[in-house]
Amino acid sequence: MSYALFLLAVCYILIVALYKRNASQLVKPTEYAFAVGLWPLLFLTMWLNASTESTVLSVMIYLAYTLIPVILALQYKVVIAQIVKHPVRNSKIWLPAIAVGLSCISLLVVPPDALIGWLQHSPSSGLSVNWPFYLIHLLLGFAVLMLGVVIAEHVQRYHYYLSDQVVDPGEYRIKKIKHGYGFVVACALCSIVLVIVSAFGVLTIPNWSLLSSTLTAAAVLVAMLGAILPHQSSPSPIDYFLLENKNPSRAVLQQALDKAHDAIIKHKLYKKFGLTLAELAELAKVDPTILAKATREINQQKFRRYLYEYRLDYAKKVLLRSDTKIADVANKLGLNSKKFLNEVLVEHLRNFKS
Repeated sequence: MSYALFLLAVCYILIVALYKRNASQLVKPTEYAFAVGLWPLLFLTMWLNASTESTVLSVMIYLAYTLIPVILALQYKVVIAQIVKHPVRNSKIWLPAIAVGLSCISLLVVPPDALIGWLQHSPSSGLSVNWPFYLIHLLLGFAVLMLGVVIAEHVQRYHYYLSDQVVDPGEYRIKKIKHGYGFVVACALCSIVLVIVSAFGVLTIPNWSLLSSTLTAAAVLVAMLGAILPHQSSPSPIDYFLLENKNPSRAVLQQALDKAHDAIIKHKLYKKFGLTLAELAELAKVDPTILAKATREINQQKFRRYLYEYRLDYAKKVLLRSDTKIADVANKLGLNSKKFLNEVLVEHLRNFKS
């Protein structure tokens, strides 16, 4: 286990170094800094876990478990700020940390010797006697699981609607963050399984509580690493609920498309690589959700395909009026595949003729 703690310490130092270099890419660097600053306290409790003989220190180690959901709640703020342009305040993200903290009240009924003994030698079975220990670890596992799932779902929804708000989705996918929280969820499930099989005596795993704590601490590190590694995101200006449920009149939708068309032609936005719905909506002075809805309802296209029609029209004119190579046009349009350009351009020309 000492080797695992050493590896965690090395990973933490790497994250601190990356934070100093890449903090400018974070929308909420302060929250990230707090999360990074709290992690060494968690590491210290794991280091002292098996060697403490003080009752007070033992209680502090149990209370330190609350730091894990606190760090993930801070990470929630960091991630949401990168994928949502106007995030809504969510106080519920602190409930898991509060639940873990309140579960520590159960330690008041535990004899001091048992508190120290649990840290030095993880109990197995004896649910009626050791229930406070199992309760704290079980709630911690579910707290990490809940926060991991919530953040992963937000990232998944961001990716799902990416074509509705950017022309070049590949440039704005945050796969490292996605995989990081997938790892958090997996570690949380493993931690929960460890608690259950130990509580009911299904398996006898030495120091399973330290193993569980190490897993969750590693999961938190991986999540922080995913957020600080170089990446590019496009905070979505779309109100997803309104996009799926609101039904503006066709006149309102058509007006939004007309304004968007004028802005695209005026500013030659079909040439701009990395164009986003937020940028077009701002130039056209329309609501981004209404514009996304308009491309879906009237044009039967997502924003990405809607802009590609303008790009392809531009490509058609360039190819017909000059000797420009198709590969050069593809590069100007941000297309890396000549085959793809051939296919979509042929389809575009067929639709144009009809």
